Amino acid sequence: MKILFEKRKLNDAEIDILVEEIKKFPNPITGKKSWKTFDPVYIAKTVQNDFVGVCGIKKLNGWIKFGPFVVFKKYHGQGYGRKILSMAVKDYPDDNLFIGSRNPAVAKLATSFGFHEIKKILKMPRTIQFYLAGYIFQNLSLEFFKECIRKNPTQEGPYRVFLRYKKN
Repeated sequence: MKILFEKRKLNDAEIDILVEEIKKFPNPITGKKSWKTFDPVYIAKTVQNDFVGVCGIKKLNGWIKFGPFVVFKKYHGQGYGRKILSMAVKDYPDDNLFIGSRNPAVAKLATSFGFHEIKKILKMPRTIQFYLAGYIFQNLSLEFFKECIRKNPTQEGPYRVFLRYKKN
C-alpha cells in the first residue's frame, strides 16, 4: 500500500476525523482546540486520502514536544508509527526532544529512538514541568472529564515522559 507523508497544519475537517478516531483509544481525547496548537503535524495518509497516522509538534522553550502521536487502529503494527516518528526526529537533530504518553507502544518506540524515561517530575526540565501543568489546566473541561470517566485511562498505565537531549 502506498502511503503519502506530509508536514503541515491540520484543517478543521481533518481534526474532526482525528478526534473521532481518538475516541476509540483508551486515553482521554485530544480535543479540537488542542489539535489547532500543533504546528507542524507529520501526517501519513493513503493515496485515497485516508489517515494512517499523525504526530503533532509543539515548540516549547528549548524543547520540541512530539505528540499527540496517533496511528489509526487498522494500521497498527505495520511500521507506520516508526516512519512518522523517524521523519519528525530527523527534522530536529539539534533540539531537545520530548514525548509523553500512556501507550506502551509509544514508550517502546520512543526508547528505540534514543529517548530516556524520566520517572520523577522534579527531575524533568522546568520547561516540561510547566508544560505538563499547563496541559492539565488547558484540558479542564466537562468533555475531558467525561472522557476520563468513560475511558478510565488508568487501565493503560501512568503517563510516562521520555526525553532525548540534543547532540552536542
